[in-house]
Amino acid sequence: MLKLDNSLGFLLSRVSNMMRKNLENRLAPFDLTAAQWAAMMRLKEHEPLTVSELAQSLYFDKPTTTGVLGRLQKKKLIKRLNNQNDARSQLIMLTQQGKSLVAETQNYAQAVNQLAMKNLSEKQIEQLTIFLVRILED
Repeated sequence: MLKLDNSLGFLLSRVSNMMRKNLENRLAPFDLTAAQWAAMMRLKEHEPLTVSELAQSLYFDKPTTTGVLGRLQKKKLIKRLNNQNDARSQLIMLTQQGKSLVAETQNYAQAVNQLAMKNLSEKQIEQLTIFLVRILED
């Protein structure tokens, strides 16, 4: 019989919530949410991206993406450019201020990951990562 406290989905959700809250507590002085920070980090890794590409890469729905980008633009952390390859879409890039903020806060996410895995060995962390990637494979 399935018990909620032993359910993989329930446990993954709890871990995800715990890590998101921890990251958001660290990002609060910068007026950033975990979703905003993730969007900025993805742009740092792969800019420029269209809104659609960014949403797909973060597994965000359209309303979430629109809200996140709107708030980041108000804070002058991203800029939108016309896409010369497709007039129907825009390209999203970090501003210099956004790049500086990502660089300044990147170690916070690393610290959250390290804290979450503090009771695991290097081998266990490697295995957990492999297992999670397998679960996510289509």
